[in-house]
Amino acid sequence: MRLFVRYGGVGGFTLGLKKDKGLKQPCISATKDDITFFIAEEDIWFLEDQSLLVDYDTTRDDIVFSRELSLPLTMQEK
Repeated sequence: MRLFVRYGGVGGFTLGLKKDKGLKQPCISATKDDITFFIAEEDIWFLEDQSLLVDYDTTRDDIVFSRELSLPLTMQEK
């Protein structure tokens, strides 16, 4: 699953998620329950100096992104 920056949301930019086979060299990737999430180098600026939590909200049946100031940048698993 590819995480990418798109125009919209509060502040002008937000994260999007789409099914993608992957990049040969993603900037960051993490795998959870046999699903690989990755971010391309051209989109990493959006998460600079932050950590990212990708979660699933069963009550809303929706994916939730949370960002927190952090050094170094990592993708966290919940």
